[in-house]
Amino acid sequence: MLCKIKDYSFIADVMLGKLARWLRILGFDVIYDRKFDDESILKIALSQNRIVLTKDTKLVFNAEKNSLKYIFIKENNWFNQLKGLIHILNIVKNDVCIFSRCPECNSPIKQVAKEEVEDLVPDFVYNTFLVFSKCRNCGKVYWDGSHKKRVEKILDKLFEK
Repeated sequence: MLCKIKDYSFIADVMLGKLARWLRILGFDVIYDRKFDDESILKIALSQNRIVLTKDTKLVFNAEKNSLKYIFIKENNWFNQLKGLIHILNIVKNDVCIFSRCPECNSPIKQVAKEEVEDLVPDFVYNTFLVFSKCRNCGKVYWDGSHKKRVEKILDKLFEK
């Protein structure tokens, strides 16, 4: 799938795991690890020029002190967090590239030959679907199952006026 995504790179704090996952589903580069403390987040954001996504006022203070870009997330619900972020950054539907990154590890996903995944997916899936993609890093395999339609419905709701 060829698409052009807005060039944003994020790092999310421990309280924003579901938001990080959904940003990855939309194709954004998001570093997230539940083991990261504030110091780790600040160091990574500084060294990689990433926008800090946080619900932590102390982390906001330290991001400001280090002249880092940050977005303070006030909402508790992941959908509202994502909708708010899309609004703040003025992202439109054409700015996303769904299923281009692995929601698990953040690495790019690439389309692979069907034969390459034969032993990695259930027989029913292998016999039913024609197109498969695979994470370049963790090896997780993806196909256009019912989850794609659910994600597309959520995407429509995210970008409705």
